Amino acid sequence: MSKSKVDQVAGDKIVPVGPILIAAASSNEATIIGVDFALRKMDRMHKDAIAARSKKHPLDASVQAFMLGAGGKVVAESGFLFYGQPHYAGGVAELLPVGPLSRFHSTIRLRLGAMPAEVQRIALVSSVHDTKHHHVGMFGVMTTYVCKGDLEPVGINIYREFNRGHGAVVLGEFTRVDGNWQFVSDGETVEGGLRELCGRYGVRLEEDEAKA
Repeated sequence: MSKSKVDQVAGDKIVPVGPILIAAASSNEATIIGVDFALRKMDRMHKDAIAARSKKHPLDASVQAFMLGAGGKVVAESGFLFYGQPHYAGGVAELLPVGPLSRFHSTIRLRLGAMPAEVQRIALVSSVHDTKHHHVGMFGVMTTYVCKGDLEPVGINIYREFNRGHGAVVLGEFTRVDGNWQFVSDGETVEGGLRELCGRYGVRLEEDEAKA
């Protein structure tokens, strides 16, 4: 298992990495998770930094989420949230459209108070689009902003020093704990990318989805 380095920020200070309390399980307030990416700084001697800026194969990544039961597998096929399936359970979890007015590169909105009881954990991951030419090591930094409905961050995690050759990173998990939801950062990089994560979490990934 390979881990990236994770820094956790509260206010304007770096604090010890630990669980971020989100909300009571009965809360009706939406939780917004924004994810941003930054490329490696240019280095003429570093081929990855140059390849990341290729006009022919531009580097990009997406965010996915897996709604997991107690056994660590998705509760249903609909429990895999990605660009082709952006809503779960009538909108209690949804990927928001990316556009010029979006504050983040990728955004997920969760209504944790309305989450079906069978969902015990939600794994948040990010994977590169083009695993033939890219890997997460081409990013200098990934950042997750866990926010209340008004976009006020309750926790920020900064990930860096990704493993070269790996196609995805597990950003962290939302978990039910004693009647509350909390987010715990992870940072594990996954060599097999999204395909490997789908296998881990019990999702059958169609060939055209895997290529996309």
